[in-house]
Amino acid sequence: MEFAENVGKYLTESFLYSIIVLNLKLKIWKRVLRMRIDNIIWLPHIVDKLSWKHSVTPEEVEEILFDNPLYRKVQKGHIPGENLYAALGRTESGRFLIVFFVYKTTHEALLISARDMTKKEIKQYERR
Repeated sequence: MEFAENVGKYLTESFLYSIIVLNLKLKIWKRVLRMRIDNIIWLPHIVDKLSWKHSVTPEEVEEILFDNPLYRKVQKGHIPGENLYAALGRTESGRFLIVFFVYKTTHEALLISARDMTKKEIKQYERR
């Protein structure tokens, strides 16, 4: 009877260990999500909104997208392979920004919005 209990305990511990390792691997994988962005698609009304609503310049958006940001998938897109992503980064002037864009199959980013990060988003970015 003792042997069966030990085997059951071992299998349970082994199973839990496997789940923990898998969970850690998934967290690490999410952190190293990389994309190749060759170009940014600028829609005039979005650029205007960035300026008057969020005080974000096109140069700041480029700094974030082209300088190794932390990517996060936000939502599955309506077109297969074109999902909504957020890029978290820090500008050269020290401003923490989050940029929302649709990643196109042509390696282009269709800009949706950009704004200052919340305190929670800054903590997430700094944990990378």
